[in-house]
Amino acid sequence: MTVFAEYSLWFIPLCIAIGIMASYLFYTFDTSTKEAPKNIQKLMLGLRAGVISLLLLLLVGLFTNIQQRRIEKPIILFLQDNSESILIHKDSAFYKQEYPTIAQDILEEISKSYDVQSYSFGSSVERGTPFSYTEKETNISAAIHDISARYYTRNIGAIILASDGIHTSGENPLYSIRSLPFATPIYSIALGDSVQQKDAVIQSIQTNTIAFINNPFPFEIDLQFYSAAQEQTTIRVFDEEKQVFSQNIRIRTDDFYQKVTGSIMPSKLGNQVYTVVIDSLPDEITYANNKQEFILDVLESRQKVAILYHHIHPDVSAIKQALETNHNITVEQFHVSKFEEGIESFNCIIFHGLPQESGTARSIVEQAFEKKIPAFYIYNSPLSADILQTIGSGVTYRQSQQKMTDEVQAQAHTDFSLFSIRSELQQFLQNAPPVYAPYGSYQTNPQAQIALWQRVQSFTLPRPLLVFHEVDGVKNAVFTGEGMWRWRIHALREFRSSEIFDSFINSIITYLSLRESRSVFSVSTQGVFSEITPISFTAELYDQTFTPIVSEPIFLELQDSIGTRYSYTFIPHEHSYSLHIGRFPPGKYSYTARCTYNNQELIRSGVILVTPMQLEHIITQANVEQMRKLAELTKGQLFFPNTMHEIPEHIKNNTEITSVSHTIAKQSNILNYTFLLILLVLLAGTEWFLRKYFGG
Repeated sequence: MTVFAEYSLWFIPLCIAIGIMASYLFYTFDTSTKEAPKNIQKLMLGLRAGVISLLLLLLVGLFTNIQQRRIEKPIILFLQDNSESILIHKDSAFYKQEYPTIAQDILEEISKSYDVQSYSFGSSVERGTPFSYTEKETNISAAIHDISARYYTRNIGAIILASDGIHTSGENPLYSIRSLPFATPIYSIALGDSVQQKDAVIQSIQTNTIAFINNPFPFEIDLQFYSAAQEQTTIRVFDEEKQVFSQNIRIRTDDFYQKVTGSIMPSKLGNQVYTVVIDSLPDEITYANNKQEFILDVLESRQKVAILYHHIHPDVSAIKQALETNHNITVEQFHVSKFEEGIESFNCIIFHGLPQESGTARSIVEQAFEKKIPAFYIYNSPLSADILQTIGSGVTYRQSQQKMTDEVQAQAHTDFSLFSIRSELQQFLQNAPPVYAPYGSYQTNPQAQIALWQRVQSFTLPRPLLVFHEVDGVKNAVFTGEGMWRWRIHALREFRSSEIFDSFINSIITYLSLRESRSVFSVSTQGVFSEITPISFTAELYDQTFTPIVSEPIFLELQDSIGTRYSYTFIPHEHSYSLHIGRFPPGKYSYTARCTYNNQELIRSGVILVTPMQLEHIITQANVEQMRKLAELTKGQLFFPNTMHEIPEHIKNNTEITSVSHTIAKQSNILNYTFLLILLVLLAGTEWFLRKYFGG
């Protein structure tokens, strides 16, 4: 222990000297204790000198510095995979009953010499190991990052990782271990079955979220089959209990992938729930991944579309023929000089080669922009790019002075999300004949969404071919190429049908012309929720001038498929309402929201779908190789349930797993020492007693 002062240490002898001097002077002139024995007088003088000196030393600000040594035993971290996939095996009974006991016995043996900390993980990390296997996701990398943060400065001896190696969320754990702040061996225990069992899996479903009544909508279903070669099954789609699609599938290999495409004709309005089912195969490892559901908002709306052109062009005819295949669209074409219709009567206007610098063509385009009519601008040489910029289009360009054009093909943008561009359509567009795009510099609005890029041979240019943009709720699109008619002919030649081209054009116009109707009372929600995602709603209430109102209560009633009702009240905010009701079990739920305003009851209803989280059921084969690499990259070792009892011995024999000595310097003010207070009281009290006893 060392002592230092806030001021100079030379004050210590000065304080002692002052204490002795003050005490000496006091007893020299004090006559009340003259009769006391000389040794008692000296003792009282010393006691008072001690009290005065100690009080002065406390004012000096003395501190002590004590060095403490602490031995930290190695910490052994046990990470247990608690996801559902552990039980999707034939030996599930072992993992429920015997395995927890074996693991606990091993940890108890290790804890005799080491500090053992246990955690379970799935989508997140929790302290303790319940061995319940109820987690809907497996995020091994999150578990590694979590313990890295918790034990950043600790003496980590080893990590025991028990998992089947199947990570369904987060990054690849092989990348995560490289970021560990400490060099620690991972002793991995490979759980599950490394032999692929028979299984049929619905991997994903792709379709649009909106369709029109009595108008077919396309869908794609990705299927995967394991260990079922030469067997047959059937994929079926149901609208409630009515089968609306089916297709027989012959499984050719033990690792067989099948993409099923088709279309369904919706016959009812509103939110419709469709169920996709694979007929079960004999002796499948699990049937939970044989079924999925999706929801579709079916609208009743016949769109009216006008095509305006300046010069006759085959693109106009190709687009018109494509739109005429859609029963929910009425299409008319006009030469721009003969357009006498009211522009407000159309849901969408296609401008071919328009706008132009001046004249009737420019005024019609500007009128459509002012009236907030959705528009589709298609390039042709008279088109003015300068005017495009003034009407809020998603892209503008500066063409070269020579008015040169490039022959370009289409390349689908992978991040486009406004509507589905199916893989067959992407392949078709890549192989379709080129169109002519103006050569020059392009500038895209940051808020725009690019659907297609321009491509020359194998090089994708940073120039958009098809761009969508929305301004104040009004949508527009720009196609920067000429010669779209070649695509339709290419489809007829390749497939003897123009359906793939026609559906693409219809998707563009349907998206543009679909406008949300503004109501004084509206309720919105996501529509489809995973069972691990909290359900939420938002509501808006307006007066006749569409000024937001939040003073009226809004109630919501949710009902499940068996008739159980749940009642809630929205929470008002500054301009709207919100409601969060937490998680619900998988199933179909109907909701009804009610509000009374101006003595009028306003009602909005709909359907939401809570889907089961099936990530843990898509892959059923344990990834032993991943567990092996995790061990090898950290200089650990791979074990299996029948060899995991050897882990304590391996840890004991690892000479790098040792205790660490920590030296801790602790500083403290002497004012914090209780014994000094006791000493002062004893000194002062003893002096007081002696003075009283001897007549002071």
